[in-house]
Amino acid sequence: MRKQDSMVVVLLLFLFSTMSAQEKIWEVDLKEDLYQVGWIEQANSGVIIASGAKGLLAMDNVTGETLWHNTELKAVDKNSYLNIDGLPLFYAEYSPIAGKTRGIIVNSSNGDILFDTKEEGYRIKNFMTFPNTELFYSSF
Repeated sequence: MRKQDSMVVVLLLFLFSTMSAQEKIWEVDLKEDLYQVGWIEQANSGVIIASGAKGLLAMDNVTGETLWHNTELKAVDKNSYLNIDGLPLFYAEYSPIAGKTRGIIVNSSNGDILFDTKEEGYRIKNFMTFPNTELFYSSF
């Protein structure tokens, strides 16, 4: 019985030692860049996407450095944010101060807007990618 008790104690010590708090690597205050942070998500490319009252930005998940900041994309709707599987792209919708809701496809690595429904007046309802090809299909 003593041997079992000592094994349990050793196992518990091992478990508690591995569950110690992680060291904070970096910290960023987004109030200056975004004023009010609405939401934060991680894109397929690993970058952290943050939306707020002053725009949309991406941060390096290793260093916390801001990679890009688009001040035109204010208050992007969190419910519309979708990562596009297998690509460093995401889809999101936002409503500019003057105008209708717009859908955009953004390259999360550099912030380039690859598609914008502004001129066409379309809304993207669904999309799919075809594995092992360079095809991307979206329905309007």
